[in-house]
Amino acid sequence: ITARDEKESLLRGFAVGGVDYITKPFAAEEVQARVRTHLENSRLTRAVLRNNAELERQADELRAANLRLQEEIGRRERAEDERERADERLQLISQQEAARWGIEGFVGRSATIGRILEEIRQLQSADVASILILGESGTGKELIARAIHFGGERAGKPFIPMNCSAIPSELAESSFFGHVRGAFTGADAGRKGCFEMADGGTLFLDEVGEMPLELQAKLLRVLESGVVMPVGSQKEKEVDVHVLAATNADLPTRIAAGSFRKDLYFRLAHCTVEIPPLRERREDISLLVEHFIGVFSREMGRPSPAVDEEASALVESYSFPGNVRELKNLIESALIKSGGRTILPQHLH
Repeated sequence: ITARDEKESLLRGFAVGGVDYITKPFAAEEVQARVRTHLENSRLTRAVLRNNAELERQADELRAANLRLQEEIGRRERAEDERERADERLQLISQQEAARWGIEGFVGRSATIGRILEEIRQLQSADVASILILGESGTGKELIARAIHFGGERAGKPFIPMNCSAIPSELAESSFFGHVRGAFTGADAGRKGCFEMADGGTLFLDEVGEMPLELQAKLLRVLESGVVMPVGSQKEKEVDVHVLAATNADLPTRIAAGSFRKDLYFRLAHCTVEIPPLRERREDISLLVEHFIGVFSREMGRPSPAVDEEASALVESYSFPGNVRELKNLIESALIKSGGRTILPQHLH
């Protein structure tokens, strides 16, 4: 408020921060009106500044979100590329496994082998929910299981073998169904069980006759419901698993003794494949000898040696309580002892 309205005086006033001036004499109403106007202008200015700051903050957040989105897109693209490469590797591995474990892996000319091969072909196309493979130790039960898996529709999915006789009883349930973190002492992290690992593929339960009785009921429930409950969890998980089981035990005798559940037996034995011992198909022994000599000779980088007549007669007359596995070990040992020369009786342990 000034009595001097010279230009120089007004300019000095504005220079030090004034926004308006009133000359004397003045009316109170005019002062109030001008104050109200400047207060409103100040309020609006502050609102605009706040809005601008908010818009800038939102713009910063949008830029940060866009950056995160671009990074996520990059990660997903890399993950997709990696998944495609993994799929290609899995396909290659599956093809290699199919070639290794397919029907071509069976050697023999007996009627028994012919019957087993025909059963395998039928099971490869049927995708039966559960199959029980019976036979003495060393007859090739896992070979049968792998041939069924890698020759069927699930060939590109996991094949998970589990030896039921080698799992500690206190870890059996976790091994089969998994557990969550903190489920028990030492469970520092969650872990998938073999059913989840085999989801979409095949679970091979070797020596199923040795499974603890208390675990058999839980296995039966999973086979019937298709869901697993990890130890310590309250949430069930659906699984799609083709179960192949094998045993050298006399399950009917174990059922009678109360150590194996009858309902689980019938659930597993939806289809059965019986493999006779090698001593009951002696016509296959000479072919198997020739096969294993070829396989091990290639691995050792040497030509396939001949087998002395006396050594051949000894092999074909032997009872082979360890079946094909024992014959395989016998030939490998003989090749090493013979040094690549003709296999003689003294080379057969």
